Amino acid sequence: MEEKAFRRKVVTVSFICCLLVIWNHSGNADLFLPGTGPETWLYRFEYVWTYALVRLDIPFFMMISGYLFFRDMSWEALPGKWKRRVHSLLIPYLLWNLIYYAAEICASYIPGLNRLLGKYYLRPDLPGMIRAVVFFESNPVFWFMFQLILLVMLAPVLWFFLKRRWTAVAFACALALLWWFWPPVPLLNTDDLIYYYAGAFWAVHGRRAAEGAWSARRAGLGAAILLLGALVYRIHLQTFLPQPLVLYLMILPWGIWLLIDERRLKEPRRWMKETFFIYATHFYVVRLIGKLAAIPFAGSAAAGALLYLVMPVPAVFLCHAAAKILGAAFPRALEVLNGGRS
Repeated sequence: MEEKAFRRKVVTVSFICCLLVIWNHSGNADLFLPGTGPETWLYRFEYVWTYALVRLDIPFFMMISGYLFFRDMSWEALPGKWKRRVHSLLIPYLLWNLIYYAAEICASYIPGLNRLLGKYYLRPDLPGMIRAVVFFESNPVFWFMFQLILLVMLAPVLWFFLKRRWTAVAFACALALLWWFWPPVPLLNTDDLIYYYAGAFWAVHGRRAAEGAWSARRAGLGAAILLLGALVYRIHLQTFLPQPLVLYLMILPWGIWLLIDERRLKEPRRWMKETFFIYATHFYVVRLIGKLAAIPFAGSAAAGALLYLVMPVPAVFLCHAAAKILGAAFPRALEVLNGGRS
């Protein structure tokens, strides 16, 4: 696969992850059918049937991130990779959290908004600002960005094992034991570490397989992986144990990656590269659309299901419109808040 085609495929898959995140937050059974619960078909449709695919969002994102960080990795390349992540990840993460912290304080003094928020007359203080800016207290949808930052910080440890095949396999075996026994791990999510390391492992020891040109044989292998994933997910539904779920979420992205024919992908549009901006803003856009639509269609499960299916379209449109307005007025601000992606 040529470098340009690889980059095109990465942007496309990253945007797909972004759409899945939007779907993950688009559940509206509580809005269209208030007072009901899991017994309704709308709830099962949003949180059981489609959730098997939607929940691939963060695992796929972590695997891509791990792959890209450790692609062309060396000790000499590490400082440069860290420096780029400061601009593409750390700075926008901190700035968005600061923005939401300030917005939360302001909203707590506005009648109506403070009732909707459930917080009244908040006073800014240093400990609260640190919890909000560093630990995403005012912006909970950024939990996975915090995990990614931790994993990027662990790069020297991971590279120490990854640079040799036998130590890379040994560390993978250690992660397999962690996966099997599932002990509590402070601060870092075990499953995110597994997904990130899986992507990193392929970047170092399986790049030829991962970046091979599309072929019918590779597509057939991808389809077989999807079938295997479906069987593993069935085990999860029968047991509700985390181990089969994590295994399913780790293998399915590779099946999807192999199925995508990079030759058919067009050059990504601008709004497909605004993923960080969309990650940061989509949740409140999605909830606002859901609450407004539920007013005239209250009690309609069909309307709720239809809105759920199409939600990425208006969400991306509105987020892109906001980014476009911000970019027109303050282009540098948009560049920073989107992590330099353009």
